[in-house]
Amino acid sequence: MVFHDLAVPGNTSANVDHLVIGPTGVFVIDSQQWSGSVHQSADGLAWHNHYPLDRTLERVRWEAEAVGRLLGTRIHPLVCVHGAHVQGGGLHAQGVAIVPAHLLRSALGCDRVLSDAEVELLATAAWTRLHPAA
Repeated sequence: MVFHDLAVPGNTSANVDHLVIGPTGVFVIDSQQWSGSVHQSADGLAWHNHYPLDRTLERVRWEAEAVGRLLGTRIHPLVCVHGAHVQGGGLHAQGVAIVPAHLLRSALGCDRVLSDAEVELLATAAWTRLHPAA
């Protein structure tokens, strides 16, 4: 189940680009259209060209935590990058996966961690408790 452009609970200005609920887990996906490259420095920090991604990653983690509290489950934060080259075909920095758009499906995993009933229960909770962004 995929939901798009949801308001973050308790915040009037933040939105979740995409919420994916499936057998491989629950994911908050921040979609970014960037040029250039995304890389990780030796100290583990992620960069878009010469700009640190600390604030972006912090925001996506916060969105995932807020939605996770509402749904009562762990949510995986992920940044999906369109356009820019992502070092190594994907990175993991500060608790957030950063992947190129063409590898998004594989980034969602293949190991079942939720039953069909759990997916349906979480999707129903998301449908009733989350609202479109204004």
